[in-house]
Amino acid sequence: MSVSRRRFLRSGALGGLAAGLMLNSNIFALAHDSNQSVDHPAGFDYSRDHFEPHVGSAFRLRQGKQKLDLTLVNLVDYRQPSRNARTLKAKNTESFVLVFLAPKNLYRASTYQLEHPKLGKFDLFMTRNSDCDKMTAVVNRLI
Repeated sequence: MSVSRRRFLRSGALGGLAAGLMLNSNIFALAHDSNQSVDHPAGFDYSRDHFEPHVGSAFRLRQGKQKLDLTLVNLVDYRQPSRNARTLKAKNTESFVLVFLAPKNLYRASTYQLEHPKLGKFDLFMTRNSDCDKMTAVVNRLI
């Protein structure tokens, strides 16, 4: 069975992304330098309940010296594929996708620090969607 290079790289990248996102959602706080404080509101846990009331509202991020505005346009539940009966039972997770309307000059996949008037500052890994004016972030956290 032959696998194209593109398919191999894509599945490897998606596998790495999925493995990283399955870790506790607070792993993003560990990516900061110890000198840099993480300004999360008390109890911020990347849950669907925190984001759902803010669909349609503006978020801000800093890219270099620019401040860019994003709008959260959709929040979609993500259903994980059913598991084979022979595998171990998976832990309970909450999975959803955040879809942001983003400026065209925000183009690379990266972890960005977003700021929202009610949610405060938090980090989120986002990638450009196939629809070129949107960025998406997958949240998968243990509950």
